[in-house]
Amino acid sequence: MLAIREIQFLSREHFMSKIAARLATLDPSLPDYQGAFYREFVGLSQEMMESRWQAFTAVETVFDPVPSDYRV
Repeated sequence: MLAIREIQFLSREHFMSKIAARLATLDPSLPDYQGAFYREFVGLSQEMMESRWQAFTAVETVFDPVPSDYRV
């Protein structure tokens, strides 16, 4: 059995740098639904990004049945 776990953002710094990198390489000619998650961050100030990070981390996680040895 194959089990996959995705940890989208490892830290606040990772969140900020990943968003910036994706926005820098996002092809503006793509339809709006492609890259929609990252398009939400276009033009946001650093304070707004911080607010998004706080909201992102404030959500409780769901039970994940995949065992993990991952440590932050």
